[in-house]
Amino acid sequence: MNKTIIALLATIAALIICLTLSVIIVIDKTDMKKSDNISSQFVFGDKLKIVLSDIEYEYTGEEITPEYRILLDKKELDEGSYSVEYKNNTDIGNAQMVVSAEGYKTTADFCIIPPAIRYTGKFSSTSSQIEFSWENSDKVQSCIIYRFDTEKNLWTEIGRVESPDNSYVDEGLLPGTDYSYSAVSLADIDGETFAGRMCEGFVLM
Repeated sequence: MNKTIIALLATIAALIICLTLSVIIVIDKTDMKKSDNISSQFVFGDKLKIVLSDIEYEYTGEEITPEYRILLDKKELDEGSYSVEYKNNTDIGNAQMVVSAEGYKTTADFCIIPPAIRYTGKFSSTSSQIEFSWENSDKVQSCIIYRFDTEKNLWTEIGRVESPDNSYVDEGLLPGTDYSYSAVSLADIDGETFAGRMCEGFVLM
């Protein structure tokens, strides 16, 4: 048989095998998503499952009760067919949700993080420096200040401020240039540091 024909047949055979494997992989993934439909959420437990859409919640001063789904043997349970208990779900720190149903018990861990920094809109500037301030919360012990690095296309830490101070001075700036800032609040609880969500960036010049 001609070598060219043999090579062509080998290529076709290899392509068929690759296509077959690709189809099998796609089918497997599709079946998994259809059966559970919880791949993008946080799942706790084995037989009795707690499904949370998130595991971080901002401090509000009120009890935090996450949105959830309860499944037993992959079947979602109706409200009233299980009991829910919360632990440490008001203050910043680690919290728990305990669910009991039909003799089974499962615990889901989530955390309450400090409130995000709120920029006040107040700032002053000279040709080479900018000073800006933010609203302080008594639950925030310090915050990290970030400036956007346009060359690297990322937020870069430029300083830290300890509460109750609520302002920052950025020096050595170029005149006539826009600068973008953001901040993350921090709280230390029982030797563990909890970080808030990065606040919405604001542009100063």
